[in-house]
Amino acid sequence: MDEKKRKSFFSRFLKRYIIVVYNQGNFKERISISLTPINLLLLLSSLVLFSFACGAFLIAFTPIKEAIPGFGNSYMSSSKVLHLQNRVDSFERVVSDYNTYFDSLKKVLKGDTSKTSLRNNDNSGSLFHYASYSPTPAHTVPERSGWHQPTSTSPGTAITHQLYNSPTLQLFPPVEGYISQHFDAGEDHNAMDIITAPNAPVKAVDNGTVIYSEWSAQTGNNIIIQHPNNLVSVYKHNSVLLKKVGTFVSRGDVIALVGNSGEFTTGPHLHFELWIDGSPTDPEEFISF
Repeated sequence: MDEKKRKSFFSRFLKRYIIVVYNQGNFKERISISLTPINLLLLLSSLVLFSFACGAFLIAFTPIKEAIPGFGNSYMSSSKVLHLQNRVDSFERVVSDYNTYFDSLKKVLKGDTSKTSLRNNDNSGSLFHYASYSPTPAHTVPERSGWHQPTSTSPGTAITHQLYNSPTLQLFPPVEGYISQHFDAGEDHNAMDIITAPNAPVKAVDNGTVIYSEWSAQTGNNIIIQHPNNLVSVYKHNSVLLKKVGTFVSRGDVIALVGNSGEFTTGPHLHFELWIDGSPTDPEEFISF
């Protein structure tokens, strides 16, 4: 009896069944598949094994394994984390340097005589990239330590200096006019005031990049240019600013018009400052007005 039941049980797996697919509209036969339970079981087993093989392949040979606990390569993960940490540290240093740089620019704008830090040690990665700078020396100057003395001081012309080991430097007069107040560090006047006609053109003293071009309540329309050799020139009380931040200007380019803007002004004039390595410098050492 038991043997008959056993044969009946196994015979069910050998029976052939037909799976037919009909068209619902006209009841025409579309697909007809003849299967036994054993065939169906083998087909399902094959699909399961194929899916398992595909999953194993993806885990073994693709980055997916990094997301699965226990399958990732701990050495590779640590190296990636270290690499990302180094990049974050580098970005923090860059941000810190530029924060210091812009704080220094604010001091320059306010005329703060405390030591500022306008030097950028990495010119290749500088925020303000100079196009090409190859000044043409007007005169040959004998070598001495520090700044070289001018060889020509005719009015209205640039004076040739050399900044330590830098190329010969020429500065162009920003405006033509009468100096009403000279540079006087002892009196905390770190600039020179030049009286000239209203709306007279204000010119860049050297090649450089505009790093500030805005209005302030005290000094009106201001524009600041950073030049090579850690040189920064500042022009205040303008009536109109003609250059935007990030613009590269050449020596002698018109960057603004003389005005009478700001609370600290006493009439149409140019308030001109020159900063070298973060320290205010007398512009008359480099420019003959």
